[in-house]
Amino acid sequence: MGYPAMTQMGMAPVIISGLLQGFGLGCTQVPLNILALSTLPRHILTQGTAIRSLMRNLGGSIGISVLVANRLAL
Repeated sequence: MGYPAMTQMGMAPVIISGLLQGFGLGCTQVPLNILALSTLPRHILTQGTAIRSLMRNLGGSIGISVLVANRLAL
């Protein structure tokens, strides 16, 4: 079960999509962090940052798991 289109792809689309993804994440994560943490009192800001990071990582892991499970079910 191979992906012939993937093995014959040049480096330019990979690099361009990586740059676009990095730029998009940078443009979205900073404002989201500011919105999520701006209302917290200073003495619990570090805890809020830790929980925000945990939820972002957990959401990414669950999202990847769901996508892989759907891909394997096809």
